[in-house]
Amino acid sequence: MVHVSFKSSQPFLQSWYQQYEIYQHIIERAEKIKDTGLKEQYVGQAKDSFNRWMLNYPETESNQYMLEFYKIMDEASNYIANHPLNDPENPVTPEEKERCEKELRNIYAKLKPPIKR
Repeated sequence: MVHVSFKSSQPFLQSWYQQYEIYQHIIERAEKIKDTGLKEQYVGQAKDSFNRWMLNYPETESNQYMLEFYKIMDEASNYIANHPLNDPENPVTPEEKERCEKELRNIYAKLKPPIKR
């Protein structure tokens, strides 16, 4: 069973939302252009730019803190998906459970708060 909530996935959507806002802002400005050819050019450039950003993500992520965050969360997700606690047919001992939970805490401990400026 997998539980996904908007609140839990919100950090992962932050960069996407920011880029989408930029895209929408450009589209809104382009809609005010009376010259149809120029309007289409701006809309096309905005779409191309946004699509390039999406296709090349995470390389296009400019926030280094978020890149590190994503990397650690991927590591934790992979660990959760593959550790023995997720195999109901082969129950783990309390010691194994404690070891798995400790390892997961160690992964999450790598998360550091962003530097405030």
